[in-house]
Amino acid sequence: MLVTLIRRYSKPYLPYIWAVIFFQLASTIAALYLPSLNAQIIDEGVSRGDTDYIWRTGG
Repeated sequence: MLVTLIRRYSKPYLPYIWAVIFFQLASTIAALYLPSLNAQIIDEGVSRGDTDYIWRTGG
């Protein structure tokens, strides 16, 4: 019964629901990629003193 109600009344909001799902997925992927990116910046840029690499990768 609950599923039927949700299907019936959520139809006008489906684009918004899909947008939330998409942006939440993008946010999760970015949050999981960030530690790897930080490690890469530290290993390649900070340890070698390559500020150009830090700016390119961080940007």
